Amino acid sequence: MYSSRIITRNIEKAEAQFGIKLKRFDIGFCQDARERLDLLRKEDGTLKRPFTKAEQEFIRNEALMSKFDFRYWCSRYCTIDKDGAVGGGIGNLELWESQELILDSIALAESEEYEKFDRGEQCDGILLHNDKARQEGLTGISRALTMHRVLFYHNTRAFAASVDEDKIKELYDRDKKIYNCGLDKDEYSNKGGLPYWMRPALSYDVKAGHLTYALLGSNVLYQFSTQGSALGQGRQFDIGHCTEMAYWPEDVLSVMQRDFFPTLPQSPRTLFLSESVAFGRSGWWYEMSKNIRAGRLVRWRHCFIPWYIISKKYNRTPPSDWIPNEITQRHADMVWETSLLLVGRRITLTREKMYWWETTREEFRQQDDLGSFLTNFAATPEEGFQHSNPTVISLDTLSRCHDEAAASHAVPYLLRLSVNGKPTRSSDDDWSKGKVPVFTVGQDAIVPMHPDELDDDPRGIVWMWEPPKRGGTYAMAIDPSLGRVGWDRNSRTSDDYRTDNGCIQIVRKGREEGAPDVQVCEFAAPMDQESLGEVANLLGRAYGGHTEDGQALAVTEVHLGLGLSVQRKLLDLGYTNLWRWETLDKFTVNQSQSFGWYASPSSVKILWEKIRRHITLRKVVIKSKWLVEELQDVIWDAMKHTANAAQGSHDDRVRALGIGIWVLHSWGQPETVSTGEVNATERKKLDWQRSSISAEDMYEEQEEMVQEWLDTPFG
Repeated sequence: MYSSRIITRNIEKAEAQFGIKLKRFDIGFCQDARERLDLLRKEDGTLKRPFTKAEQEFIRNEALMSKFDFRYWCSRYCTIDKDGAVGGGIGNLELWESQELILDSIALAESEEYEKFDRGEQCDGILLHNDKARQEGLTGISRALTMHRVLFYHNTRAFAASVDEDKIKELYDRDKKIYNCGLDKDEYSNKGGLPYWMRPALSYDVKAGHLTYALLGSNVLYQFSTQGSALGQGRQFDIGHCTEMAYWPEDVLSVMQRDFFPTLPQSPRTLFLSESVAFGRSGWWYEMSKNIRAGRLVRWRHCFIPWYIISKKYNRTPPSDWIPNEITQRHADMVWETSLLLVGRRITLTREKMYWWETTREEFRQQDDLGSFLTNFAATPEEGFQHSNPTVISLDTLSRCHDEAAASHAVPYLLRLSVNGKPTRSSDDDWSKGKVPVFTVGQDAIVPMHPDELDDDPRGIVWMWEPPKRGGTYAMAIDPSLGRVGWDRNSRTSDDYRTDNGCIQIVRKGREEGAPDVQVCEFAAPMDQESLGEVANLLGRAYGGHTEDGQALAVTEVHLGLGLSVQRKLLDLGYTNLWRWETLDKFTVNQSQSFGWYASPSSVKILWEKIRRHITLRKVVIKSKWLVEELQDVIWDAMKHTANAAQGSHDDRVRALGIGIWVLHSWGQPETVSTGEVNATERKKLDWQRSSISAEDMYEEQEEMVQEWLDTPFG
């Protein structure tokens, strides 16, 4: 139906069975033939004369070709309401790029499922979870897929559900448009709908409730989310479609996941499509999307439809002298970097799309609703999921960090730690043949990870955005967790995803005065403290930089004693460049005899205040998309001037980054303003409305001004 291999196989079987040769007539020929056949039909439904042999052969050809090839049928006989971007009205379904993307995903899945079926293996069916931007044509293609299956295949059980009665009525109306152009009675329209010689008799029709085709034995059941546990109860369905699922009640979704989805037949013909725009960074839809992308729900496949994919939508002609601002250009760069993975090809945004994005984004920003813009017109799955509460940094800054991280490229490495003094490296570790460096410390090594070993799980991998530099100044920050003893990537289980990660961040200090710090390396895994200490020993020595002993300055968070085992392991391994806790007393920094960073209410408050300021003022370059994802989950408490991870989320990577920068810059001391900066008095004279400053830079200026007021001692 969807895969070219399966289509060809079915056509060949039909040709052998009926002794015929099926043809692919072009769309114009089919339209002309349909008009000629329409003239043979009387008002009472009878024919003026019998079909000729050629007409019978054409009808049989179209019925079989339409059955076996969905694309053939939808471009010739599937009637839809056309989008206003292409002129409106009704007409045959002309596939948009977004719909082609969905069909390509289904075709690949169908081919894989039939390969398993042919080998005698158990199939999973095609269960497609679709994250999308707004108005991408997914509902239209999903209804066409459903009706195609019901109209051409016997005993097909179809299910359609949406968030409320109005939405389910829309699905029903779309289906009737395909069937008979939306006529209330079982009539025929020569303006649209199926041709009378292709349309099966409809025996049971309950508006927005049920459609049944008696001779075929196929039916469509329509339900809406507030029907609760009755959704699909006690039934099996061969094809299903659910829309706007992020807005469904959580208890209904939980019931469906427990009682409905497992009943979908494990057959290569099973097709289930769920779709929605994002709605917050919590709840069933978000968690399911995250779990599918991480490979934890193996039966499901994930597909994301970005805002820019349709060439005929979301365009606006810019003035001849228009130049994209920095935010727009950065977004275009991010689209170029991420589109190959998301849509299978590199996308360069046109000037028309860039101008539409820039002006529409500004409209939302002026209404203080930037989160809704990112949700509805996301370019990546991560960008679409936004918290409704204020995050630790503004959405402007968060969007910048997301774009910069998405455009960053890391080399993935694996750890080869010696066992009882014996190296564990093998010849397979040298697969890159010198193209990617190997870093060795004694019998231990950091070796490049083979691309075939990569999956959607970033844990247990050393992500290196910048290799160690001999002249660099590095800080290694370690945020330990209880972890799981003996964890490694080869022993992963579904349960360990709930275990907190121990995290190591390595940050390089800006080489020149005013130059930003750079995140150069990240490691996160649910390891116990001693194992994390062994990893830290290896990474800290690799990033020794300019230090005499070849050891990066290491700082461990020692809250609740978790970091003590890490530090003890480092000392046992001869690692001595450990940071000592500093306290601020009357603007004099005193160094204690205690190693590590201590989390107290005051130190945590200072940490979060400094992190948000450092990131907002572009004093650090963030490379990790997983760190940015954590940033999206860190909620700012304006009353207490601190931040916390949202319920069920983590901030390990962010805290480790902040602690690393803390030791590089001795946070807690009053900062000195570098020469050349505009001071607070001069800022008062600035008229931002008359300047060319961007909105993001204006927020940064305001943030810095307020921070200077807070840092100024009273006297």
